[in-house]
Amino acid sequence: MNLNQKYKNKFSIGLSLEITLEEYKTLLEKYRDYIHSIYFSPPLGESFQSRNSIEEQFNNPEIVKRFYQVVELFAQNGILLDCVLNRPRLTDEEVEVALQYLPQFLPPINQITCLEKNIEIISEYYPNIEKIYSYNNDLQLRKIPNISKEFTALVAGKYFLRDKEALLEIIKNGFKIKLLVNNGCSFNCQGCRKGSRQCQTVFEHNLETKDINDLYALQSFVPEELANLMEEMPNMIDCIKISNRTSGYTYLDQCLESYITESKMQPYIEQKVENYRLWSRLGWFNQYLEQLDIDKIQRQKQKLKEKFHA
Repeated sequence: MNLNQKYKNKFSIGLSLEITLEEYKTLLEKYRDYIHSIYFSPPLGESFQSRNSIEEQFNNPEIVKRFYQVVELFAQNGILLDCVLNRPRLTDEEVEVALQYLPQFLPPINQITCLEKNIEIISEYYPNIEKIYSYNNDLQLRKIPNISKEFTALVAGKYFLRDKEALLEIIKNGFKIKLLVNNGCSFNCQGCRKGSRQCQTVFEHNLETKDINDLYALQSFVPEELANLMEEMPNMIDCIKISNRTSGYTYLDQCLESYITESKMQPYIEQKVENYRLWSRLGWFNQYLEQLDIDKIQRQKQKLKEKFHA
């Protein structure tokens, strides 16, 4: 694969415990020049994990051992380490436990992704580490001017993906852009604070008025769309964040490959319909994958492009 300079040192990937140490070594051989950072939550109990499956994995001593090996591997390869402390129910006391833990058990942390409510205590412990405004803060355009300047970067997704003016507002206020491209969240969701039930309710409500293909077109961000955005905003997107923490090697490999090579959707979908998930991980789409029509999706994406670039 020839190096695509557009994406050099741009991708932030999640540490997935579904991927073996050897697979991570293979991943680095292929994508080392493209990976900016790896993000993870500390193995300190269920309070720190947003997914039950990850907490269950951390109950296995061999997997915990692999976790540390993977973190060390990426640190040795010059990849930034991003510790995520972004669960809405985390107390100040729990956050403090994590902050005291980090220097004892891990290579030096380079970044902390967190909630705005915890920024003061995190800045007290780590005044010189980059603090990233978590996606779980539910970023809204109106909030940007009032976000603490202790943050250096904001994670943006949903409507920000197709709203150049909203992205420019982030930059105008002195923040860097971390673009979450494949999470697939509903465009009108009010954030993750109320859990998966709210997520499902919003998705089902949207289906009452929109075709499943229209929803997928709106809630996915395919390689062509990312390529267009990178060309329209050269050197303005600091980092491209990939949602993959519960997926294995094949998923991450194909997701990175598709974005880096700016591939068309068709070859991946012809391989298997499950590959629609490469660019939209929202689980509520899973039961509709066989119903998705790539031609309808592409037509709808063209309409979205015309709407946001008129």
